[in-house]
Amino acid sequence: FRSKQVVSTQSTWGFLKSFTMVSADTDALATALIIICGFIGLIFGLVNYYLVARVQLGSAVGAKDSLRSRDTEAGRTETQVVQEMVEIGNAISEGAQAFLFAEYKYIVVFLCCMIAVIWPVLDSSNDNGGFVTVSFIIGAFTSIISGYIGMRIAVYANVRVAFQAWNGIGPAFVCAIRAGGVMGFALTSLALLVLLALIALFRIHFVSDESFLGINDDFQKLYEAVAGYGLGGSCVALFGRVGGGIYTKAADVGA
Repeated sequence: FRSKQVVSTQSTWGFLKSFTMVSADTDALATALIIICGFIGLIFGLVNYYLVARVQLGSAVGAKDSLRSRDTEAGRTETQVVQEMVEIGNAISEGAQAFLFAEYKYIVVFLCCMIAVIWPVLDSSNDNGGFVTVSFIIGAFTSIISGYIGMRIAVYANVRVAFQAWNGIGPAFVCAIRAGGVMGFALTSLALLVLLALIALFRIHFVSDESFLGINDDFQKLYEAVAGYGLGGSCVALFGRVGGGIYTKAADVGA
């Protein structure tokens, strides 16, 4: 009976060891897949940015029923129309940049107030406030950088979409979709890669002895700390959404 018990114990530990190896392989595979997808998204965003940048103002030929042909028939030269587009585009870019920097000043004040609340409250309850605060700051600044990049590519593509629309609806649609692809893929990939890096850094501190199932108190504390990343990003995104909406409505009324 004792020999059977020893054999049974050895079989159990053998199964757990093999399960742990499979779990580790799966974890490495998932991490590699996330990194590959993140870089594919960044590359796709850069390719779309390059395609948008290739649109040269004044280089295309419009269709017979396009706005270009109508302006030409009305006596307006191509140089006058393109110069007007560039002037309006520069004004939009200048106003958008001024809005961003003005908004970021208030965001920094708000983040400081949030940090003053998050750190002591969470640190007193589970000694995890410092890590939650760090992930909160990283998430906020990732969202700030993403918002700035998104605004820059939007105003950069704005005049080019208008110029393409001057030539025809098809080229304008393609240019707009490519500009949206820069924001959608590049910014999502950036947020994903930063989150993965944050989890990897926090895992060094929190996860000391992984169980064969990969679920224990260490992982619970780890992801409680990482939750601050989403909170920081959401707070900044809230400012951008509400503040940006007010800004654009004010611009519409002013125009």
